Amino acid sequence: MPEEAKLTKTEKLNTVKVTTSNAISKFGDVLFDYVNTVFLSSIPNGGFWLSFYQSSEVLISVFFNFWGGAVSDSGNRKRIIFHCDLISGFICLILAIFIPKSFFIYAIILINIALAIITSFRSPAYKAIFREIVYKEHINTVNSTLEIVKEIVQIAGPSLALLIANFFGNRIALVLDAVSFFVSGLLIKKLTILKKLTILTTQPNKKHKKNTLFQIREGFQYILTNSQIMMIIIFSSIVKRL
Repeated sequence: MPEEAKLTKTEKLNTVKVTTSNAISKFGDVLFDYVNTVFLSSIPNGGFWLSFYQSSEVLISVFFNFWGGAVSDSGNRKRIIFHCDLISGFICLILAIFIPKSFFIYAIILINIALAIITSFRSPAYKAIFREIVYKEHINTVNSTLEIVKEIVQIAGPSLALLIANFFGNRIALVLDAVSFFVSGLLIKKLTILKKLTILTTQPNKKHKKNTLFQIREGFQYILTNSQIMMIIIFSSIVKRL
């Protein structure tokens, strides 16, 4: 492991790729939410559909985050993120191109639930992959860079999403959203895993898979038997969503 405080060339490239990937993916999330929120708000009974749209995402996140975290602990994080971005991109393309207007409301709800499930797997893997692409003493530097970029996207993202949706229309905006996921996934695929940390990405054997399922079951049981913990998780998810 290098002694110097500065990032190596490989670490710098990894940092640029993972930060750019996250920024593009976050903007894709903002664009997807903006387009669908505006659409649902403009239809009859839009308040009902919008509340169902948002609450379903929160509930899905609460229960599937345990599964995603357990899979991330024992799986190949780079592969998990890449596949999640790829699937998300295809889902957005399906919504933009193949879903007729008469079924658009129901498709939005179902696809938003699907994307919430995918995000439950992607987010833990994304947070854990830093241990594989930079050395331990540089993780804080990478996290700081990532947080700055995330704040910029959260501030500028809605305004840019507004311009795109108004100028190109909802369906083209969703196509651009799909492209953002594809680009994000390709950047993750190009990451260089540091050799000394590749042990973290070895495939789990059958025993590890059983342990993963056991951990997931224990997590569900713990939440279901502790209503106060469940309420805290739900409220924190709602606050994060807002």
